[in-house]
This record gives sequence, C-alpha cells and structure tokens, in this order.
Amino acid sequence: MGTPDSDRSALLYPEPHYYQLFCYIYQVRNSVPNQILTFQGAFIRVVFLHHSQCTQALVSSAVPTWAQTLIFQHLLLYEDPQDTKEGPPLVVMELWQHDSLGKEVLWGRSMWPPVVSLDLQNWILPPLRWHPLVKELGEEEGQILASCEMILETEVLGNKGWLSLPSPPPVTNFHSQWSPPLPFTKGWDLGNRTLQILAWGLRNMTKVHYPQLVVEFGEQSLSTKPISDYQKNPNFPESVLFFTVLMPTEAVYALPLVMKVVDTQDFGQKKVVGRANVDILQPYFCDPWVQSYIPRQLGGSPAEATQPSPRQDEYEHEVDWWSKFFWATGDSEKTPKYKYKDYHTIKVFDCELEAVPDFQGLQDFCQTFQLYQEKPKADSPVVGEFKGLFRIYPFPENPEAPEPPRQFPVLPERDDFPQQCMVRVYVVRAINLQPQDFNGLCDPYVILKLGKTKLGNRDLYQPNTVDPIFGMVFELTCNIPLEKDLHIQLFDFDMFSADDEIGTTIIDLENRLLSGFGACCGLAKSYFVGLRPQLPREGLGTRARPALSPPIFLSLEPEPLTVPGLGPNKERLALHILNTLGLVPEHVETRTLYSKSQPGIDQGKLQIWVDIFPKKLGAPGPQVDISPRKPKRYELRCIIWKTAQVDLVQETFSRERMSDIYIKGWLFGLEKDMQKTDIHYHSLTGEGNFNWRFIFPMDYLAAEGVCIQSQKDYIWSLDPTLMKYPARLIIQVWDNDIFSADDFLGVLELDLSDMPFPAQHAHYCTLKMMDNTSAQYKHFSLFKKKVVTGWWPCQVYNEDKWRMSGKVKMTLEILTEKEALIRPAGRGQSEPNQYPTLHPPPRAGGPLMWMRSPIKNFCFACWKRYRFRIVGLMFLSIAVFMLFKFIYAAPVSGYHRDRDKGTGCSWEDSAEDALGLPLQTNSTVCSL
Repeated sequence: MGTPDSDRSALLYPEPHYYQLFCYIYQVRNSVPNQILTFQGAFIRVVFLHHSQCTQALVSSAVPTWAQTLIFQHLLLYEDPQDTKEGPPLVVMELWQHDSLGKEVLWGRSMWPPVVSLDLQNWILPPLRWHPLVKELGEEEGQILASCEMILETEVLGNKGWLSLPSPPPVTNFHSQWSPPLPFTKGWDLGNRTLQILAWGLRNMTKVHYPQLVVEFGEQSLSTKPISDYQKNPNFPESVLFFTVLMPTEAVYALPLVMKVVDTQDFGQKKVVGRANVDILQPYFCDPWVQSYIPRQLGGSPAEATQPSPRQDEYEHEVDWWSKFFWATGDSEKTPKYKYKDYHTIKVFDCELEAVPDFQGLQDFCQTFQLYQEKPKADSPVVGEFKGLFRIYPFPENPEAPEPPRQFPVLPERDDFPQQCMVRVYVVRAINLQPQDFNGLCDPYVILKLGKTKLGNRDLYQPNTVDPIFGMVFELTCNIPLEKDLHIQLFDFDMFSADDEIGTTIIDLENRLLSGFGACCGLAKSYFVGLRPQLPREGLGTRARPALSPPIFLSLEPEPLTVPGLGPNKERLALHILNTLGLVPEHVETRTLYSKSQPGIDQGKLQIWVDIFPKKLGAPGPQVDISPRKPKRYELRCIIWKTAQVDLVQETFSRERMSDIYIKGWLFGLEKDMQKTDIHYHSLTGEGNFNWRFIFPMDYLAAEGVCIQSQKDYIWSLDPTLMKYPARLIIQVWDNDIFSADDFLGVLELDLSDMPFPAQHAHYCTLKMMDNTSAQYKHFSLFKKKVVTGWWPCQVYNEDKWRMSGKVKMTLEILTEKEALIRPAGRGQSEPNQYPTLHPPPRAGGPLMWMRSPIKNFCFACWKRYRFRIVGLMFLSIAVFMLFKFIYAAPVSGYHRDRDKGTGCSWEDSAEDALGLPLQTNSTVCSL
C-alpha cells in the first residue's frame, strides 16, 4: 500500500555516512600438515556489502604472498557501525586458484568484522592476524594473514606517513589495477638474520639412494651433502648449516621455511621424494647472547638414572614396587601404611612423556618433521621424517662487531651412530580399553615391535577385563637410529577368529637417547647402597657444562640415617642436586592407544616406562620387579568355644525364655564355604558351649589386604574372572527352630588385617571394642600376630541403632599353606582332631531335654521366676518350725507325780493340768 502524501512529510531519514575500507593482505599458508600444495594463479577476492575486489594473481607458489592493500571508497552506511549491536558488516576474503584447465576454483573462505578507526590523531596500523580459511564443509584448510579497518571518508589522514590515495575508478566489482603495497609499519622493516640449521638425518624413508636436504627461504636456498649409504647410516655427513637471509623483525611476518628431500636416482636423475613446510617460525627466534639458550648436556648415563627397588628386607613385607606406584596414584586402599613412603615415591604422568611441558617434547636436541608427498595419497601421505632443528637470530650489520655464538656447540660423536642399545620396556597396566567382545570386555595381550624384532606371547592374555594389569618386562636390543620406533600394540584374544587390534602407541627411542633431560632412564628420588656401578657424584660431574670444573664436595656433618638402606650423605646430596636440574624422574607415563580402523579416537590408556642402555656404557643393573602381585595361600582356623549373654527369643510352657543357639561363619565373598556348629539346645541364660573348629582356606594378597577368588561368570565361560574381597571374617549367632525359620541373634565382623584385641573375660567385652576411632582399644593384624584368643561382642540392629546381643569366645589362628600341612586339623570335632584337641562340651540338653530331665528343668524354671518368694517361704517355714520346737520343748506347770515314791501318772492328768480342762473320759492309771 502506498503512503499518503501527508504522512510522507513526517518521515525522517538518518544522515548517511561514507566510509573507506582498507584491507591489508599479506600471505596464505596451509594449516593441514599432510597436504603439500602448490597454488597455481592464486589470488584473494575481498567481498564487502555489494562490492568486491581482487589481488593480483600469482604464478605458482606453495605459500602465496601478496603484501597488498585493497581499498574500498564511498561505502554508504546509514548507521554508525559502533552504535549497532551487530557491529560493522563482515568482510569476506576468498582464496581462489586456477585448475589445470585455467578455471577459477574456490579453495577457502574467511570472514571477520573490520576495525572501525575514528581517532585518527592517534592512528596506527592494525596488526595483522591469522584468520582461518574454511572450506564448504566447515573444515579448516589454511590461514590468511590479513587485517581490515574502516575510516570515515570525511576524515583526512594528514601527515601520518601514509600514501596519498587517487580517486577510485567508477566500477567497483572488478580485479583492481590499483592495489598499493602494504604501508610501512613497525615489524615490517627487514634485517639480516642468521638461519642456523641442525640437519641430523632422515628417517623411515624407503627406496632412496643418495638423498639430500634442500632448505628454501623465499628465493634463497641451501642444501646438504647427500647421504652416501642411507641403509647403514641415515645421518647427514655435515650437521650444521648457516646462511644469512632478509626477513621482517617480527617473527609472525616471516616467510615459511620449505624443506625438500631430493634423491639422486639412476643416471643422475634428481627427484623430490618428500617435502615439509615450517609455517610458524616464532619458536625458533632466539637471542644468542642469553645463557638460557645454551643447550644442556646430551643424553644421560643410565648409571645415574632410575634405581631398582630396594632389597625386600629393607621394607615391611607388604611393601613392593606396586606400593610405590599406588602411593603415587593415590590408591590408598591398595597401599600399606609405611612411614618412609615419601622416600620411595615415583612420578606418574597422566600423559606421554613427550607431552610433559617441562621436557619440551624430548626434542630439545632435534625435532622430528614429517615429510609428505607432493601429491599425497589418502592412505599414506607421510613418506619419511627429517630430524633437525633451526635457530634464527640477528646478524650484526657492522662487520667489525663480534659474531654471535653458535647455537649447537655440543653434538654427539658421529662415529657413535648407529649405536647399539639395550631397551627395557616395562608394561604396567592398561586403563579403560575399548571393549571388543559382546560382554563389554576384552582379552588383551601385548605385542612389541622394534625393527625386525617382535616380542610378546598371545597365550599371556588377561581374560575378561578392560583394565588389565600386565606387570611385564620386555628386553630387546636395537641399533639407533636404524631401529628407533618402538611399537607397543594391544590385541584382543579370540578363540575362533582373528585377533582384533585394540590400539597402538609409538615411541621414538632416538629422541629419548639424544635428549638432554635424561630420558633414557628416570632419576630416582632416593639413593640406595650398592645398586648402581656409578655413584651420584660421578653422574653430577658428567652433567656439568664443559666450561665448568667438576663439583667439589665439602665435608659434611654426619647426619643420622632415619631410612634404612640410604647411602652416605655426599651421595644423597649429589642425588638431591641432580633432582633439582629438571631431569626426567623415576616415572610411569600414560600413553594413549590409537587404532587404524578408528583414527584419532582414544582406544584406552597404557601405563609404561622405557629404559635405554647404550652398550658402550657397560652392562646395566638388574631389572625392576614389577610382576603382578600374587596372593599367598593361608588357612584360617577359628575355634568357637562358648557364648554368653545371647538374646533369648523363645518362650517355654512355664513362660520362661530360651534359645537353641548355634554359630555360622564364613569369609566375606566366600559364602559358598559357610560352616556352622552343632546346636546348644535350651539355653536359658544365653550361654552355649561348642568346642567347634571352622577352617577357611584363602588366597590372601598381603600388600592390598584382600582375598582373591577366581570364578567363572557363566558355565560356558572359557576363563575365570579374578575377584577381590576384603579379608573379613563374619560370625553370626542363630536360634534354631524346627517348624519355622531360624531367628537371627547377632553378627560379628572382623577385618583380619585390622581387628580389635579381644577381651580376656566376658565381663569386659563391650561394643566399644569395635569402634575404630577409639584410641583406648588397639588394633592388630592377625597375619602378623598369628594367633589370638578372647571374647568379642555380637551386635544386632534394632530400633535404628546397634546394640549388643551376645558375646562369643573364639580362638583365631592364621597359618601358611606349609604350616597347615605340618599341623593338620579337621573341621568341627572330626579327625584329625588336634592342635588343639576338641572334646564334646559338658552340656546336658537336646531337642527333648524337657522329657529327659523334667524335674530338673521344672525346678530351674520355678527357681528363676519365683526365687524371691521361695527364699521368703523358706525363711518363714524355718521360723515357724523353730517356734514350734520352742513351744514343744517348754516345761509343764501341772506335773505332780512323785518319782521317788514310785507313784505313777497318766497322760490324761497331765493334759488336764496343762490345759486346765477336765477330762470327761475314763482313764487308766499307769503305774511305774
């Protein structure tokens, strides 16, 4: 609908603003390492709003560099870009190149908002930034170094040292013929720089005859001498190369380095067989006069490195290498309490040793640059590796000025390579492996490959687990650098099909051998006597810089040794100094496993460490024992003597309470081996006598304090699964019922490795004994004390709290498998009934005890209920009887018979006199 004329007069239009857009375009680099591209006729098209311009097209370049400025003038905007929420419109930069038919093809696109510059009094050129070039599918394929800024066209740059701009042509969508170079700014001034190259050698290249390295920087290039015999020695005959180049003072603007490996083939034909680009040169710029750039001494003597574990008798019997490992990982449940554990800890890295920032990727001597094909194939773009390093530093303009020091003053002897070495690979365990079987688990085993050597045993697989513990040591020999890549592979064992590869990790042994961080072997934290041929003081002397004199040890005050087995104070001091030098400590590294079938996806972790021993240094020390902990067979003998104060749950005909008591016992997790005593019938006081022996065999792992049991998950399972349970004895008190379920009366749980001392008398047995936090009641390990006898309380949960429901007297004895064979004993009271001999308890009873002894039980029941009345009645009866006796024995007052006269008397007369009653019956006289 149209707007009325009366309304049109009320419309207000914002005041238009005209801007100029300056696009500073320097160069493009490829960010994908496995693609070596040569751009043909590359140019940049800049699109802003409905305008576009293009840079000049380059003929051919691997790193196209334009160093141009594109200017858009008379850009009409009705709103200030800084006042809008969206900001200024985006600038679109597209990289185009020509294909073989000359057709323009889009390679990548990048977008970002320009910088709006309003304060031209303090105007500076915006810094160039690297912006990603993204293809249509969203994948980053490269980066462009450029920047953009918008300036009001009404503003005048004035005397800012900028160039005067001519009027723009009338057409804006075209290939600009007016494209001035980049303006002069700080960082773009050129200067002489020394490019020092350490060309160490080539690795993993096949089908090469006489390869040589060609390094190109801009239009300058430098080449090494060809390697005469690559199969015998792949190192270059000359290691250090120099040449002077012109480059910007800011490293971010420097051209990339291009490395080409050229091979001289038959009939003198030369061919580029590999190529690599170094696009970012900032890490290689250095100040040659700074001491921190002086590299440390190369390599490390294994004699000063990792120390094997101390002798076993120096520790308590539970402490081994795994204790040191679990102390470091924080698994307190698997480690015993040991007061000297801080002296024996190791470092567990949660990543590869090369990924630890302090160790510079173990490439402090030389780096590894992967070489790619000119037109890489999809399956194998990498054709080899170049071992080398670069240093870039200013070269003095004054010819009379002193030259800066060389950056690679210390190099290993070339005659030492190839070098024979012994390699020990310690495979500790794997974590979170990708399941390979239908049950969500796998059966992993380890395979090692180094050159033509292959180690590993398929039969030594770990069944039904994704967290296997290997504890394996592989020892092999190799020639470095001919055999430098150590492949550690994990496979899944399958019975009826080919084994599946779980994952692989690759270790460059040459980098570890050449690194100045002592990566051949980790440096121990504590020194132990007699474990290495070289002392720490000697190792400290080899670490000193060549310009320094060997260290001097002054006399030290004798220090009392608080840790058994530690060496002299001077050796401990030297080892302490070595530990402050930032060397690789005694460690375990965690490496990520990758699979070819799922590239780039984590297949699990593998914890290992590698020791490298050059044979020229002599024989290495003994291997570190990391074999998996194996349980030891024990036999627990538990003798149930008696009970006291057990709850009474049944009611008799006389309304008395009683219980038919018996005891159950088993080890936690081993319920199938549950044992029970006979029954003590009709206990009216809670007392029961048994003299019954329980025998529990167990496989106990002392270092972790757990029992090990192997069991199959299913009947058709091929391999058993190892289960761990705490070493806990469970004793339960029950009441036997004939026609109903038995009644539970109480439970007692004892941790055999940390149990309370028993009470010697039932009166002192209380629930406070079971409180682990109480300092009054001490605890002990039955595996150390061996045998103990006493009273323990049983408890039951009632009314939201635990209460004591009885007491049991037991003898607990732990025996090794050998001791159990020497001292055999039977269960219960069966033969061989010895150690000690158990006799049937002296108790009267049974299920028909009321019928067998009714008077006794009736009297006992009456006495328990009416004992106070019975006692009172007895006292009353005694009093009445004594009163009767007193009355009966009292004298009679009516006695009138004369014994001397021989007269007689009759009982009637006496009764009449005594009672004062006349006798109405006839009486006879009894004369004497």
